[in-house]
Amino acid sequence: MITYLLDVNILIRFGKKLLQKLRLKVQASNWNDIVKEIGNMKCNNSIGSVLRRISLGAVVYNIWKERNGRIFIGEKKDADCLFKVITDGIKKQLMSLQVKNSNAVNIVAYEWDVKFRFKET
Repeated sequence: MITYLLDVNILIRFGKKLLQKLRLKVQASNWNDIVKEIGNMKCNNSIGSVLRRISLGAVVYNIWKERNGRIFIGEKKDADCLFKVITDGIKKQLMSLQVKNSNAVNIVAYEWDVKFRFKET
């Protein structure tokens, strides 16, 4: 469904960049299957799982917003701009989390250039 609304090349370029940033390896090759595969992954309170869920929500929301902008306003963003909007939104959500200090959290903080609020132990 998404590929009918947005340029396939934008989705491919954008998708590859985001999957690399998230360190996700998916078997699916089209957006609908990628979303399903990520949605079916194990959910827990690990920072990787939380990041995956935040990212999935941000991607779905912003692609839907881009779709509406194209249909109703005639406004279009390129893949790089859409990637920046989504990653900035993910960073904001990550910064609002209160997390336990761990190696995995520190890796995410470094890779996403965010500062977490740590829970006191």
